[in-house]
Amino acid sequence: MNTSSEYFDIVDQNQCVIDARKKNLTDIYITPGTPELFYDSEHILLTRIIPATITCPFGIILNCLFLYVVFKVSAMRTLTNMYLSNQAIVDCMFLSLYYIVQVGEPLSTDVVHDKSFLGPVGCFIVNIALDICLFVSEFNIVLVTFERYMAICKPFKADRISSKSRTYKLIILTWIMGIVFSVPIFQFYTKWYTTCIIWPSNNETISSQMSYSNCFSGVWTPLDGILHSLTPIIAFVLVVMIITLLNVLTTRELQKSARKYSVSAHDLKQRLHQQRQIVVMLAVTAGVLFVCLLPYHLDLAIGYLYNTTHPNSVIIMPQGWNELVRWLPMVNSSINPIVYGILNKQYRRAFIATLGCFESYNGNNSQQEYMMTSVTTCNNTTNLTTTTYNLPLNSSVHSPIIHT
Repeated sequence: MNTSSEYFDIVDQNQCVIDARKKNLTDIYITPGTPELFYDSEHILLTRIIPATITCPFGIILNCLFLYVVFKVSAMRTLTNMYLSNQAIVDCMFLSLYYIVQVGEPLSTDVVHDKSFLGPVGCFIVNIALDICLFVSEFNIVLVTFERYMAICKPFKADRISSKSRTYKLIILTWIMGIVFSVPIFQFYTKWYTTCIIWPSNNETISSQMSYSNCFSGVWTPLDGILHSLTPIIAFVLVVMIITLLNVLTTRELQKSARKYSVSAHDLKQRLHQQRQIVVMLAVTAGVLFVCLLPYHLDLAIGYLYNTTHPNSVIIMPQGWNELVRWLPMVNSSINPIVYGILNKQYRRAFIATLGCFESYNGNNSQQEYMMTSVTTCNNTTNLTTTTYNLPLNSSVHSPIIHT
């Protein structure tokens, strides 16, 4: 921000600047006071505080309920659900931090973009943690989609390499990748600065807030745009492409398997149907992520393109678009347990059992054995090889196809 010469005389009398000079603060900026710097109380209540207060706690409760169901119901402790549990943890973390920013800021200050309530360390941690959560969420969806692809398209290999230790390592890998992809963005939150507001000398502004602080240094150069905007955009595009490809290949394999068997193969048909349910559920989860995060990444792309043609300037987007970009990530982190319950019977029954409405689910059914069959086609012949496993529902051994 540049200091305008017409404010020089006022600057010397501004208490904010005087206090900053006494504290030997070097990162001080000056800006003229305008109505746009103030929060509109009614608008911010309707567009930020109320939506965040409804969506974030609701999403945290749903994700915690899913984690409790997985912990409580033995039949739900499967490899796929370990990945989905990681997603629930990421969503809870994101919603908690997002709620602090969306509600804490307008309640603690009258000035837009004032992060004084967080402090320099808190501002850095919250912003970086939110970016890490977004990356981990995207990579985790890729991982669980890939695992389902392996279980259906390469069942024997999946059965050979699947284990809890491998699953834990892959989950840790998603967090490592999330941190790595966030590293280029770290530098934008390391500089804590204070901006002094020079208000016109009149009775209306005499008691107005005189400064605000933030740690976001802004995107001012093409290089900044590449690091801050293109990094998440490239990651998002790659994630969408990989998920789409894996879902197409998995769907084709399920259709191919269904055509190879007669209607009399009831047990196999049932297993294939269960697999289709899981694939649809994961595809819808990925679709929700795409729809909810697309506006955010489009906003980054628009900002990057604008910055390349208008250096050292910031584009002002319509208020409605800004609210959409702000609200949809909350929805993305809140809706997954609802998707699981709507699209998968097993999850619905587990939720009901956990609430005490269907007590026999964890007891009687967990003691029953059921037939799990995997089918593959030999590479060099047209004959079909069928392998059958008799396993208890809560067995630690996982079927090549059915380990939801």
